[in-house]
Amino acid sequence: MTGSLKASARRSESRRMARLALLLVLGALVAAPAAAEIYRWTDEQGVERFSDRIENVPERFRQDVTAELRSDPAARPDPAPSAPVVPEQPPSAPAPDAPQAPPAQLPDWSAQLLQMGVAVVVAAALGGLLLYLLMMALALRLAVRVLGDEAPGFGRAFAVAAVQLVAGIGIGAVLGAVALAGVADPMSGPFQGGQILIGLVVNATVVRAMLGLGFGRSLVVAIVELVVTVVLGIGIGLAIAFLVGGLAATSAG
Repeated sequence: MTGSLKASARRSESRRMARLALLLVLGALVAAPAAAEIYRWTDEQGVERFSDRIENVPERFRQDVTAELRSDPAARPDPAPSAPVVPEQPPSAPAPDAPQAPPAQLPDWSAQLLQMGVAVVVAAALGGLLLYLLMMALALRLAVRVLGDEAPGFGRAFAVAAVQLVAGIGIGAVLGAVALAGVADPMSGPFQGGQILIGLVVNATVVRAMLGLGFGRSLVVAIVELVVTVVLGIGIGLAIAFLVGGLAATSAG
């Protein structure tokens, strides 16, 4: 009787151990997915990547992949952070054109000074022309006296000088047109000599017509008049230069 009880206890203990072993095997089978493999590889940028599925690993990195067992999902390394997405900025509107400054205007005193400068230039030109006519008139009176004839009055001599000046301007215009046309070189000796000869002939013709002298005597008067006018012009020019220089030196001192 006692032996049968012991045998029955042994069988119960064996069945209990078998059931415990079965439970352990089932628990292991259930816990197996929790211990899945983690695949690790390094991409082209040198960043480590992780995945629990082999198909997520690019084929070119599968031969170098490293598998690790991770039973605790919390212990898995975090995937490499991706680069932050920068929102696309809308195109900025072009800056408005800066307002253009109005053109600079001369102050009133500058405009007045400019007008005064023009007036001074015109007055100087007229003054120089008048001075030239006075020199020609004086030279004409002196040339007639050199020949022993009675010198004409100053008014008559001034009129003759004015006509000669107008005729000389006309001759200069004609010769200038010839030079511009390329017919002759205005700087050549023959051109300059021809210009002087033509001027003397024209001046002699004016003297002959207005004073009644013969052409030969009128030509001599024209030559003397030219020489005296040139000498007077040089003398007056030097006097003006010395005067201006003296005034400038006095102002500087």
